[in-house]
Amino acid sequence: MSANEQYILEHFYEALEKKHIKAFFQPIIRTLTGSVCCAEALARWEDPNHGLLSPADFIPVLEAHDLIYRLDMAILEQTCAMYRALADTQTFLHSFSVNFSRLDFAKPSFYEDVVHIVDAYQAPHEAIKIEVTESVMLADEARFHEIFRAFHGAGFSVWVDDFGSGYSSLGLLQAYNFDLIKIDMIFMRDFTVRSRRLVASIVNMAKELDILTLIEGVETEEQLRFVRSIGCEAIQGFYYAKPLNSRDFTAFLAEGRIEPLKEKEYWNNIGHFNLLSPNPLEEGRVDSAMQSDIPLALIECTWGRGDYIFANDAYLANIHALGFDSIQALEHYFNDKISLRFNPMKNMLTEAVLKGSVQEFDYVLGDIFYTFRARCIAKSKELNKAMVVATLNTFRESIRQQERTDLRQYTQALYASYEHVNLVFPDRNASIRVFSKANFQTAHQLMGLRDGIQSFAIKEVHPDDRARYLRFFDVDTLGDRLAETGFIQQGFRVHDMEGNYVWRQIRITKVPSVVEEVYLYTIQAMSDVSMKIAEMLVKEHPELLE
Repeated sequence: MSANEQYILEHFYEALEKKHIKAFFQPIIRTLTGSVCCAEALARWEDPNHGLLSPADFIPVLEAHDLIYRLDMAILEQTCAMYRALADTQTFLHSFSVNFSRLDFAKPSFYEDVVHIVDAYQAPHEAIKIEVTESVMLADEARFHEIFRAFHGAGFSVWVDDFGSGYSSLGLLQAYNFDLIKIDMIFMRDFTVRSRRLVASIVNMAKELDILTLIEGVETEEQLRFVRSIGCEAIQGFYYAKPLNSRDFTAFLAEGRIEPLKEKEYWNNIGHFNLLSPNPLEEGRVDSAMQSDIPLALIECTWGRGDYIFANDAYLANIHALGFDSIQALEHYFNDKISLRFNPMKNMLTEAVLKGSVQEFDYVLGDIFYTFRARCIAKSKELNKAMVVATLNTFRESIRQQERTDLRQYTQALYASYEHVNLVFPDRNASIRVFSKANFQTAHQLMGLRDGIQSFAIKEVHPDDRARYLRFFDVDTLGDRLAETGFIQQGFRVHDMEGNYVWRQIRITKVPSVVEEVYLYTIQAMSDVSMKIAEMLVKEHPELLE
């Protein structure tokens, strides 16, 4: 027995009692958001005589002398104590992962001991992730299968640690329904094209099996960009933080962003989506590549906004072709600026969220014809937000000239059927003019919605029709009046280009929206016959115009 081994054995229980052996915590980061979604508990021995002892030195010794079980239970208890301490101070980090040796699974009371410790600290079972290596499963497959089912049945998640470092990893995925695989850091350490292809293949395979993924050993911006591009949803590594003692870990959480517990299911659902699929908007699973060449993005829809969470290189290239320098510039037009060209995109995202099916539209911007497709992959009523996966394909004029010409002709024909089109937003007390060829005064367009309606009635509507028009356009009752048919319409006399009062058909149509009331307000010419009927009704039966 070496002197080092003898020292470890002689001081192990003393180290546990005096807390020289303690749990350090390395944050696990949600790749798309940068939020801390979990933390791994790691055993560290800070010896007063020899300083920090490496786990590579003391863990094999403890395993060889049947002491590892005592260590692992102590780390589990310290982890549960950390969970409880954070929860008691309203710091809700919702989960921790804890490593267990293959020898732990041979203990008859292993499952019961874990449950007893977790319950003693009033930690929910889903807050503790059971981390195992493939050696655990290979040691006694029947015993592991039994405990695996017990942990899953009790609400614990089971993670595979160091995936890809052994020989039987693929067979294990076939045999067990793991919740997450942690891809070994050796792939990040040797960051070659070959290793990146292997990592992409593992992530793709896991997503096809509906297993979440985490990559260890992320240390650089380049590695982080790669991990995001292939859709791996969680990372560990020095890029964000090394393993931290309890004090430093608590301080890290206080400074950083912790993923709220209520968002966990939402982001986990997004994590199951496979960015590497060559047909990402469809439900079926098909073979995939290292990085999709389909222009692909994730857009989070909330409160009338569409915020890009992720866009791959192909998508970025296409928004550059449309004239935007960055995703931020596109978001500005999309959210902060009154931009008519992107209202159709907003409406289509709303449709995607409401219907849950693939939505698509074509449009022309400059000399670029583009097709935008989207499908909702996760939504939360509690959070009032949804995640949409979108593709953006662009075609130059030389490629799609005929389609572009047809689209313009049809758009012009559509506009020709209306004299005036507005989008109306009662919740914002606002409206946006989409199109107008009527000679209306513009002052009411600069007012709030309700003041604008009053102004329009006074300046543009015939005096005998004004009261009826104001009842017709009462925004506070629009929702109830449109609940069944989805639209209302009436005839009114309004100013024409020469300032004369002419009968026009005014229609208000409800526009589907997930976050606010939206209506389409249109003014359309009436036929001579319709105008004669309206004149007759206003004289003899005005009540029928209501």
